[in-house]
Amino acid sequence: LAPGAELWYGYFGLNAIGAGTSLDFIDAVDCLAANVDIVVDDITLFANGQYDGSGSVAANASTELNRATNRIRGYYNAVGNQARAHYQETYVDSDPGSPTANLHLFQSTADTTDALAIGPFNGDPVFLNAGGTITVVLSWNDPYGASANDYNLHLGRESDAMIVVSSTDLQSGTGNPVEVLTYTNPSGDSAGYFDIIIDKFAGATRTLDLFIISCGCTGLPGGVVHNYNTRSSSVPNNSDAGGGVVSLGAINASEPGNDAIAPY
Repeated sequence: LAPGAELWYGYFGLNAIGAGTSLDFIDAVDCLAANVDIVVDDITLFANGQYDGSGSVAANASTELNRATNRIRGYYNAVGNQARAHYQETYVDSDPGSPTANLHLFQSTADTTDALAIGPFNGDPVFLNAGGTITVVLSWNDPYGASANDYNLHLGRESDAMIVVSSTDLQSGTGNPVEVLTYTNPSGDSAGYFDIIIDKFAGATRTLDLFIISCGCTGLPGGVVHNYNTRSSSVPNNSDAGGGVVSLGAINASEPGNDAIAPY
C-alpha cells in the first residue's frame, strides 16, 4: 500500500504429504526477517513443542524479531481457529479399580463444556459425515525428546464399538509426548458418531492437550466440533510465540461495536 513498498512471500516447500517441515518454515521466517520490515503469517502448526512459546518454530519467530541485525520491526500472526476444536484437562482414570483399563474420563469442568450433556464418558464424541476426514493431535506436558509417560490415542465407531484407527507410539524416555491419528469415513458408509479415546498405557498423570482438525464433521450444539470442548489455551504453534510477536484473533464485521472476538 505504501508507495515504493515491496511485497515478499515466504515459501516453505512441499514434501510427500503436501506440507513443508518446521525447518522449512524456520528458513522462510529467517529470510523474511532479514529482508523486510513487517512479517505476517496465517500458518497453524501442531505438536511443535508445548503451546507456550518454547517450540522451535515459535522460539525462532521471537528470536528473529529481536535480532538487532535484522530489518524486521513487527511480526503479526493469526491466532488460529481452534477455540471450538480443543480439549485440555488433567488425565482422570475412568476405572481406577482396574489395573489394566486406563481410559481417560472426559467430563465437564469449569473450563470444559459438555455439548450433548452426556455426563462423564470415556470417549469424546464427534459426528463424522460419510467421506469426512478427521485428524486428532494429542500432546501432554512432558519435555520433547524425553517423554517417559506413554499415552495412546484411538478413534472408535459407536455403531459397532470398533476401533477404526490408533496411534500408539512408544514414549519410554526419548520420545516426544505426541500421538496423531487421521481417519476418513468411507463415502459408502453412514455418517455417525465416533469417539476419541485416550489411554494411559504407562506412566504418570499428565495434562492432556487435544486439537481436532476436521473436514466433514457436523457441528454439535454450540457450534463445537466435538463434545468436550475447552476454549481456553486453544492457541496452537506458532501463535504462542512471545518476545513481541503479536497474535490476533478475528472480529466479525457484523459484530456490534466490533469489540467481541469471534467464537472460533
